[in-house]
Amino acid sequence: MTAKVYLVGGAVRDMLLGHPVKDRDWVVVGATPQEMLDQGFTQVGADFPVFLHPTTKEEYALARTERKTGSGYHGFETTFDPTVTIEDDLLRRDLTINAMALAAEDVMTYKMTSDHQLLVDPFRGEDDLEAGLLRHVSPAFAEDPVRVLRVARFAARYGFTVDTDLGTLMHSMVTDGELDHLTPERVWVEFEKAMSEPKPELFFEVLDGVGALDTALPFFGVAQLPQVLDICEEFTCEMTARHKMAAVLVLCLIHRAHQLDAPERRKVYEENRVSGDVSKLVEQMMTMLHKDAPVAIETAAYWLHKLKQLGWYRDDKVMFDLRDVLPPFQWAVPLWDALHKAWQVSCRVAFADLTDEQKATLKGAAVGDAIDALRLEKLKKIEFKDKLRG
Repeated sequence: MTAKVYLVGGAVRDMLLGHPVKDRDWVVVGATPQEMLDQGFTQVGADFPVFLHPTTKEEYALARTERKTGSGYHGFETTFDPTVTIEDDLLRRDLTINAMALAAEDVMTYKMTSDHQLLVDPFRGEDDLEAGLLRHVSPAFAEDPVRVLRVARFAARYGFTVDTDLGTLMHSMVTDGELDHLTPERVWVEFEKAMSEPKPELFFEVLDGVGALDTALPFFGVAQLPQVLDICEEFTCEMTARHKMAAVLVLCLIHRAHQLDAPERRKVYEENRVSGDVSKLVEQMMTMLHKDAPVAIETAAYWLHKLKQLGWYRDDKVMFDLRDVLPPFQWAVPLWDALHKAWQVSCRVAFADLTDEQKATLKGAAVGDAIDALRLEKLKKIEFKDKLRG
């Protein structure tokens, strides 16, 4: 059998949609691993043969089939040999819109002519693209719980609706406990990707619609879905996925802030594998909003306490990072503005501003106390009235 190479999956899907193709995946039909090595390809991956092109370094996988052998998304037995067809390979894929292929020699012709007769499309993926429909290729969809999250993410990316039969299948996967096999790390990756999509609110709506929201995102159950959807509507194009994720987490935690102290919040971060940069942003927001302090609110001493608690004297970058989480929380912007004003007034106080006697006699923590005293004098000159109310 003469080997034949196909462009597959997302590259074909995005080509048909007229979207930029970022990554190209290739499937080789009718070849053996040794034949690939003989042509200068480098083999990578332990589960099944994937090869890197000697020049482009793009991935070329041998056509394969998969059979479920266990729970979760690791329990698969893979078969690959020269008799596996491109249709066999496409059958193992999740959605019809991801189960199309173009022969390598036809890719350029398709780009110039849009001749859809060149398309290998055994499951009518092109029709589903035109209809804006997310439909599964086969019942084998249920063998991989990650696919539930991927469907929700594709809805967020393209604004497509979930086919009724697929929605029913996804709900059955939830009730059967398949999502219990998802690792928090994998969920976090899909969550982060979803927050980079144009319609992140659809990620939550799809998961909620199939009963997967609380299972996939345990921290989410403390908030009401409508409120999170409202937050998503306030996202701006300037907000990164990291800032959006932080905003969602903040909303969820606000609903139980009276129950969770800092150590308990850290437990939430650990259990959900929240990345350090996101948890740092969330803690900044929660610290900023928390009004308890050893001094009276709306006094200069309070603002000094807050600035030290937030660590802005040590690291002013996190201050501006926090500002980028605020668009969905406009009621908190005056508070950030007040803190920023306080920081501007007091941030330049340093050891050099102490008296000669203080410099000569003060040691250790006493130096910091003296600097704080100077900061406090500057803060007393500012009017912060009502900044905490709203």
